[in-house]
Amino acid sequence: MGALSDSVGINGANLKQDVMRVQRILKTAGFDPGPDDGACGDQTVSAIKGFQSSFMDDPDGFIPTEGLTWRKLAEAQQQAVEERKES
Repeated sequence: MGALSDSVGINGANLKQDVMRVQRILKTAGFDPGPDDGACGDQTVSAIKGFQSSFMDDPDGFIPTEGLTWRKLAEAQQQAVEERKES
């Protein structure tokens, strides 16, 4: 999976296609960002923070390109793909 075009979340660039991509992956990982509408609202930020809380002491609701949160999301998506292949 390639990188995001730009940052997503609190104070992020929040380009629609990047936000939609993050929203879809968050749903796959079990975090509800609301609809896949490309809008980075409160529900999406809350889902980002919930996801980050599994590996960060102080979740910030921000996903920089190529950063730790993006890498963890990519891992979660890859795991979901592999699980679908097995079933």
